[in-house]
Amino acid sequence: MDSTVPSALELSQRLALNPRESPRSPEEEEPHLLSSLAAVQTLANVIWPCYGPHGRQKFLVTMKGETVCTGCATAILRALELEHPAAWLLREAAQTQAENSGDGTAFVVLLTEALLEQAEQLLKAGLPRPQLREAYSTATAEVLATLPSLAIQSLGPLEDPSWALHSVMNTYTLPPMDHLTKLVAHACRRGDPHTADKYGIVVIQARSRMEIIYLSEVLDTPLLPRLLPPQRPGKCQRVYRQELGDGLAVVFEWECTGTPALTVVLRGATTQGLQSAEQAVYHGIDAYFQLCQDPRLIPGAGATEMALAKMLSDKGSRLEGPSGPAFLAFAWALKYLPKTLAENAGLAVSDVGAEMSGVHQGGNLLMGVGAEGIINVAQEGVWDTLIVKAQGFRAVAEVVLQLVTVDEIVVAKKSPTHQQIWNPDSKKTKKRPPPVEKKKILGMNNW
Repeated sequence: MDSTVPSALELSQRLALNPRESPRSPEEEEPHLLSSLAAVQTLANVIWPCYGPHGRQKFLVTMKGETVCTGCATAILRALELEHPAAWLLREAAQTQAENSGDGTAFVVLLTEALLEQAEQLLKAGLPRPQLREAYSTATAEVLATLPSLAIQSLGPLEDPSWALHSVMNTYTLPPMDHLTKLVAHACRRGDPHTADKYGIVVIQARSRMEIIYLSEVLDTPLLPRLLPPQRPGKCQRVYRQELGDGLAVVFEWECTGTPALTVVLRGATTQGLQSAEQAVYHGIDAYFQLCQDPRLIPGAGATEMALAKMLSDKGSRLEGPSGPAFLAFAWALKYLPKTLAENAGLAVSDVGAEMSGVHQGGNLLMGVGAEGIINVAQEGVWDTLIVKAQGFRAVAEVVLQLVTVDEIVVAKKSPTHQQIWNPDSKKTKKRPPPVEKKKILGMNNW
């Protein structure tokens, strides 16, 4: 544990509590939190080797017996069979983060596990649950308020977002990523002009209903249940067939600069490589969507987490009461993320952590974890989107605050499918009165 975080005895002294006042052990006091922490730790142990650009991959055997090699935390979480409610809650929050932002799944899992571990230490020291929840909520508000001040780069009109997408897509596939990131950035912006062909009619047989709905949105024409002239016909300059791999593909081309849709075609030697590249493309498109909402960027490679940890440590050392230890515990949890990046990169965790702490204490907030040691993220071009990081902190805070307040796990009894009434002595069976006939009230529908 970091030296800046006080021990359980020091926490008892700072909180002005007497450990002898509680005759029961911490395991008897907080059994359900310890159970939730164990479930979350088990889930985090599966995810942390995949965190960061140097994370390892796993062979994932699906329900159909197919073997997939992937390092995507979202795919791994989706395939796990979970029983504990805390693990279910954490997976739901992480998957929601991935669906809304396209990134930050492993971030949510690892930070939640670190915060719950610190919450256990605070509860063992005698901090009550309501005060712990309030202190964690205050620390989260401080983090969200400080996060915009760390934004030092903005894409403006998003002229060339490929370098901003590099850090997001590099997590899901193997390098080099320059060509794929430029391809995704080009697909998000616009397509190349082509020669128009305004004559001819082409009949296309779609393989699914979703393809028909997608084509209607792209061509800007409504779906017709009957063969009648539409109110607004769709527009497309050219439709033709083209050989693509072992089959044929239907190609739609537009002459206008604002092409409504583009298709990214991926080729690879193995199916696993294509699946990793496909995941990287999807996450890159999601990251581009987030950049369109908020183009601000913050330092990546763990630099933002270390800067926020420094801020919380400075404030926590000056605060009195329960907020001070909670701020220090939150700071330790944030430092756990760059340490995980260093461990996955094969670096000496203690040396990298001490060097980063010293540099950030000196005021240089742009130093993060690289492949060979600490790096300047501005020079290396490693960035995170501010809106995705903020959404990740909110998701983590929601899960942690819910699990901290849980005092019991209640399992509902399964009701039988049918209840069999059996009486061995039919003579003692009481005769039930006939059911009362229900009278129908007419005319109620006319009111």
